[in-house]
Amino acid sequence: MSDRPQGPQPGPRLTAEQAAAVQPSGASVALSASAGCGKTTVLTERYLAELRAADGRPLESVVALTFTEKAARELKTRIRARLGGMLGAQADHAESLAWRLGLEAAPIGTFHEYCGRLVRNHAALLGIDPDFAILDESIAAALREEAVDRSIRQLLEQNDADLVELAIAHGPGKVRDGLVSLLRQTTAAELETWAKLSSAEIVARWHGFHGAEVRPRLLEDVLPLLRRVQHLMLNLATSHEKLTERREAVLKALEPVLGDAANPSREQLVLLVEQIVVRGTTDKHWPTSELYQSAKILFEGARKILNQTIERWPGGDASTDLAAAEESLAFTRLALHARQEYQARKARHGGLDFDDLLERARVLVDRESITRPDEIEDRIDVVLVDEFQDTDVIQGRILEDLGGQEFATGRLFVVGDVKQSIYRFRGATPALFGGFRQSFPEAGRLELTGSFRSTPGITGFVNALFRGCFDALDPVSAAREGGYDLRPIRGSDVCQPVVEFVWTVSEEGETEGDENTTERKSAGDLRHAEAATLAARLRDRLNAGWMVEDRATRQIRPARPGDIALLFRAMTDVSKYEDALALAGFDFYTVGGSAFYVQQEIRDVVNLLAAVEDPLDELALAGLLRSPFFGLSDDALFHLARTGEQGLVRGLEQADATPHLPPLDRTRAQRARALLARWRSLKDRMPMARLLSLMLDESGYEAALACEFLGERKLANTRKLVAIARSFDRQGGFSLGTLAARLSALLDEQAREEQAAASPENEDSIRLMTIHQAKGLEFPIVVIPDLGRAQQARSGFVRFHPELGILVASENDGERSLGSRTFQAIEQFEEEAESLRLFYVAATRARDALVISSSLKKKGQGHSPALKLLESRFDPRTGSPIGDALAGGPVSPVNVHIAAPAPEQSGSDRTRSAVPFDDLARIIEQPNASRSPWTPRREP
Repeated sequence: MSDRPQGPQPGPRLTAEQAAAVQPSGASVALSASAGCGKTTVLTERYLAELRAADGRPLESVVALTFTEKAARELKTRIRARLGGMLGAQADHAESLAWRLGLEAAPIGTFHEYCGRLVRNHAALLGIDPDFAILDESIAAALREEAVDRSIRQLLEQNDADLVELAIAHGPGKVRDGLVSLLRQTTAAELETWAKLSSAEIVARWHGFHGAEVRPRLLEDVLPLLRRVQHLMLNLATSHEKLTERREAVLKALEPVLGDAANPSREQLVLLVEQIVVRGTTDKHWPTSELYQSAKILFEGARKILNQTIERWPGGDASTDLAAAEESLAFTRLALHARQEYQARKARHGGLDFDDLLERARVLVDRESITRPDEIEDRIDVVLVDEFQDTDVIQGRILEDLGGQEFATGRLFVVGDVKQSIYRFRGATPALFGGFRQSFPEAGRLELTGSFRSTPGITGFVNALFRGCFDALDPVSAAREGGYDLRPIRGSDVCQPVVEFVWTVSEEGETEGDENTTERKSAGDLRHAEAATLAARLRDRLNAGWMVEDRATRQIRPARPGDIALLFRAMTDVSKYEDALALAGFDFYTVGGSAFYVQQEIRDVVNLLAAVEDPLDELALAGLLRSPFFGLSDDALFHLARTGEQGLVRGLEQADATPHLPPLDRTRAQRARALLARWRSLKDRMPMARLLSLMLDESGYEAALACEFLGERKLANTRKLVAIARSFDRQGGFSLGTLAARLSALLDEQAREEQAAASPENEDSIRLMTIHQAKGLEFPIVVIPDLGRAQQARSGFVRFHPELGILVASENDGERSLGSRTFQAIEQFEEEAESLRLFYVAATRARDALVISSSLKKKGQGHSPALKLLESRFDPRTGSPIGDALAGGPVSPVNVHIAAPAPEQSGSDRTRSAVPFDDLARIIEQPNASRSPWTPRREP
C-alpha cells in the first residue's frame, strides 16, 4: 500500500478553528474541544492528515485511543467512510479492499484494548502467558473476595498481630470488607510505598498535604466573609465603651487570620468564633438598629463557616494522629498480603484485570525500563487520544512515555475538555489535560469553541452560568480572551423561552418561620411534588406548540415527546418522575439507570441463588418464598417457621402437616419444596447461566414480572443477571455460591451498574437517563430535574488516597485523625467540582431548549453546588442575571415557572406492584382455566 489515498476528498467544511487543528504543524497538540464543537470530525480529519504526512505513513504507525468502545466504533466508522471518499476512482478493487482490511486491524480502540494488544505482543518479555484472559470487573471482584477470605484464614492461623488488633477494634466483618475495598482501590506499588514509612512519617505527610492543598481552599471559602467583618469593624463609628471593647476584641482576633503573616492555628480560629459576636451590646449601642441587625446576620454567617473550617483544621491530640497512622500501616500490611493471594489467583485463572494491563503496558513503554522493546518507539509515529480529560495518572504516564523525546514536538494529539470530566469515580484526573496543555508549545495549545449544537440563547446562558468555574483546571483557556465561552454557529433561537426554571416550592417554604407550621416534608415528598409539577409543565408547553429544529430536515416544527430528555445526576428516585409522566399521559423510555443492584427483582434472584446453594439459609429462603417466585403470604411464613419450633427450613419440609396453613399457601409451599429440591440436584451438573434461566422459567417468575408496573425493564434486569452468570461460566472455576456471594456483596455496596434497557425508544417517548449516559449525545429539549439533590461524597470504612495513604474511618467525630479530616475535605472539594461539571455536561446537551427544575424547601435556598451556582448567577425568582453572569454581556431572558406542590397521589412510594399475585398464581397452577379472573392494570 505505497500509494497514499490522495484522490477526491469530499470532506466536511471546517471552521477556522477546526482547520487549524487538522493540519500537522510539528508541535504536539492539546486541543480543548468544548461541547458540540465537532471534535470527532476533527479527530477523523487529523487521523487522515497524519496518514498523508511525511510522504505517507503505514496504518499501524498512527495510534488512535478512545475511552469507550462506542467512541472507538464511531471513530473507525467515520474514518472508513472518509477513506472511501479519498480513494475515489483511483483505487482498484484490490487496493480498496486492502485499505479497508488494514483499517480493521489498525490500532484504533480503547485505552485498555491497546494496552492489552501491547502486553500480548510482548508477553514473553513480561514473563506471562500470551494467551491470558482479560478479566471483566465482575470476575475480578469475585477473585478479590476469594483472595481476601483465603488471606484472612492464613493470617488467623499465624495469629497475625495486625489482623487481631484491627478485628478487636473494628470487628472482623469490617476488616474483611475493608480489605476487599482496598484491593479495588490500590496497586501493589502504592501499598509497598506506604508500607515503608513509619507512623510519624505518615502524619508528617498528612500535615504537608493539608498545608499545601486543603488549608488554602478552606481559607479561600472563609476569607471573604471575614474581610467583610473586618471592614465593618474598622469603619464603625462609636463612642460607646461596650461597643468599642467589642470592636477591638474582634479586630484583634482577626489579626492572625487576615494579617500579613497569617498562619492561624486551630486555637486561634476557635477564639475568633468566640469573638465574632454582638454579645455585650444591644442595638442602642450601635449607630443604628439596622446596622446592629446587619452585623448580627454577618457574624452568624461567619461563625457558621468558621466552625466548618475548624472541623478540618490541624490541631488537637497528636496521639490520635499517630494511632490512626499505626492503623493505616496495619491495614497496608494486611492489604499487601491479600494482594499477593489475589495475584496468585489471577495467575491460576490465566487472567489479568484492567489495572494489570495498564501496569504492564507502563513497564513496556517506560523509557528507563530494561524490558522496553526498542520497536515500540520505532513503530509509532503519532498517538491521537480522545476524551483526554478522563485519563487517570497511569494512563497519562503511558502517553508521556509513548511520546518519548518527541513528547512536545508532534508525536501526540490529545483532545479533551476539563469542563466535561465526569468520571472521577473511575480515577479520571482532569488536571492532567491542563498540565499537558501547559507542557506543549504555544502552537499546540488549540481551542474549539464554535458550537454547532446549541442556539445562541442556550450558549449565552451556559457562558453566563459557568464563566470562571473551571479556570483552575485549564489555565491556558482561562487566560485566553473570552476564556472557554462557547460561540454559537447556529443563527438564532427557534423557541421562546429558550431557558426556563421550574420551581416547586413547598408550603413549608412559603411559611418559613411560622411557628404553627408543624408538618415537615421529606426529601422524597418534595421530589414527588417536583416531578408532578414538571410533568404538568411539559404537557402545557407541548400543547402550546413548543418549536424545535428538525435535525434531519433543518425545518422548524412542533416538538414531540420524543424530543425531550430528562437527565439525572442519580437514578435513585427516577420512579417518582416515571409515575408523574405516566399520570400526565406521557410514554417514557428509561435508559438503564445506576440502581441495578437495588432493584427488588435483583434481590429476589439473589435470594433464589443463596437458597439453592445453601438449604439452611433461612433469611434467603424467607425472601424467596414471599417473592413472586412462590408468593406465600406473611401468615404462611409465620406458621411454617413455628412448626415444631424448628425454623422455616424444617417447616417447609413439613408443610403437608402444618396446622392453620391456608390451602393455597400449602399448595405453594409444596410446589416450592419440590422445585427447590429439583434445582439443588441440578446446580452442580449444569452451567450457572443455564440453571438460572431454567429456574426463572420453571418458577413462572418472569411471567409474574411481566404483569408488574415497568415489567419490561424488570424482565430485562433478570436477563442481565443471566448474562452476568454466563460471564462466570466462561471464566470457569466458580460455584453458584461464589456468584450468590458476589451479587449479595453488590447489593450491600449498591454498586454503580446500569439497569438493562427495557424497550426501544421512539418519537413519542420521553427519554430518562443519567448525565453520564447522555455524554456525547444531544437532544432538542433537555430537562435537568432534581437540581437541588445534594452530592454524596465517596464513603467507606477504609479509603485510599495517593497522597494520604490508607485512612480508617472513626465512629466518633471527635477522634478523627488529621488524615481522615483532610481526606473528607478533599472529597468534598472534588465532589462539588464534579457536580458543576455534571451540570455543565447536562446543560450543553440541549439544542433548542433547556429546562431546569428543582423542589425548594425554602425560598431561594440551594442545597447542591449546582443550585447554589445558579442562584449566584441568576435570580431564581425572576431569571435575571446577577453578579458575574453579567460580565460577558447580555443574556437572553429566562422564564421562571413557580408552582406549589400538587395534591399528593397515592402509591408514590411503592416498592412492589399491586398486581394480585394470588390470582396470577392460580393461573399458573391451573393452566386449563378458561379465562383470567383479573385484568392486568398499571399501578395507581
